[in-house]
Amino acid sequence: MAVDTTTPSWNRSTNPYIEGMDVVREGDKSGLGMVLRFTLRGSREIGVISLPQQGHSRTGPTWAYLIDIQGWTLIDAGPRGALDALEEGLKTLGRKTTDLERVIITHGHQDHDGNAYDLVKASGAELWAHELYFHFLPFGHEHTGLDRESPLHQAMHEIRKRDEAW
Repeated sequence: MAVDTTTPSWNRSTNPYIEGMDVVREGDKSGLGMVLRFTLRGSREIGVISLPQQGHSRTGPTWAYLIDIQGWTLIDAGPRGALDALEEGLKTLGRKTTDLERVIITHGHQDHDGNAYDLVKASGAELWAHELYFHFLPFGHEHTGLDRESPLHQAMHEIRKRDEAW
């Protein structure tokens, strides 16, 4: 029996608020390098950029989302070292890093926040994230490892001490 490997057509019933999806740039079989554009009701668009993780990932690439909400907003910065791939994805969508007004970090996993420092520095965008991030923004990613000398761990310790005092 032959297996159909073609991409299925867009199913509007999947999400009634999404009018369509365009593949702006094809990626590899894992999705790496792919750039998508979703069109929502009312003609609002969401750009989706696939970003590489360091080494091999069993979960595939990390996805960053670009949307115009009172200025260009990027949701998740991607993993450390992904700035060039992000810039290329933004360019494919007709944007550049300096168009970003804000970067929202959804959670503290390296594949979602590892590129935050480099991106905020390159773009000048505001960072919207847990207060913990603001303690280590002055430091490059090479200084935020998992050790006692880590500014990130020092900030986490200070926040924990403050919260325990409540």
